[in-house]
Amino acid sequence: AKKLERIAQLMEIETERKELLPMIHMCHAWQKMSAAEETADASLYVEASELFIKAKESSVKKRTAMLAAGNSCICRALELGAKYKSTKTMVFYSEGKHQMESASDYYMEAGFENASTWVSATEALFDAYFYMDKAETEADHKDKTKFYGLVEGYLDRSAKLFNRAGYTKKASDVLRTLERVKET
Repeated sequence: AKKLERIAQLMEIETERKELLPMIHMCHAWQKMSAAEETADASLYVEASELFIKAKESSVKKRTAMLAAGNSCICRALELGAKYKSTKTMVFYSEGKHQMESASDYYMEAGFENASTWVSATEALFDAYFYMDKAETEADHKDKTKFYGLVEGYLDRSAKLFNRAGYTKKASDVLRTLERVKET
């Protein structure tokens, strides 16, 4: 981002400088998103989402704008997912799912099928954690078993989708979680 900013400052033609602006915002946003993943800090996802919106708004190309919009939505979804994980508040789960669906739609419209598949894998993982929470608090053995069956299905789907999208390490992590659930 800093290199792009220096290049933009040296450009004499304003329209060329404006063409770099979305990429500068995207680089800063990816930095925030990466920091959020490293620290599990939901507020950094918010900052990344806002930077992706700036990238969308400054973009002159539809594909770049749709990519930035998808990235903004997935950051919001990850922020809401982190909030759900710490509070178990249903509104965070519901809104997070909505944001994931929007992200997937934007990625598909922009032609980023792999990103859309990654979102679907993330959404399935999110659902698995939701049902895992339900299973762990369920007193009735029959219902507990039903919820764990759902968890296994969502984890299996998530792992397959992560593999299809090329995220083999994430798929392996999900499969390890699936094995732990099966032992439960």
